[in-house]
Amino acid sequence: MEIKNRDDFLIFLQNFINETDAGEFENNTLSGFLEAMRYWIKDMDGYYKNVGKEENFDENIKWSVLADIFEAARIYE
Repeated sequence: MEIKNRDDFLIFLQNFINETDAGEFENNTLSGFLEAMRYWIKDMDGYYKNVGKEENFDENIKWSVLADIFEAARIYE
């Protein structure tokens, strides 16, 4: 799903909640999920550089990047 605005993100988030309820997460506790999110945010500059989407994340981020953060926190170790 391409996320371009707040409404797209809200649809993404509802789907994300549904997947959470279905047990489709590697990091299946809140603390594990948040810890993975924290570590991925710390390392995400390298990911975006590797996929050719290098940006400055120090101030404003796009809705699509916020969705990427949630997706990565599901499985990031």
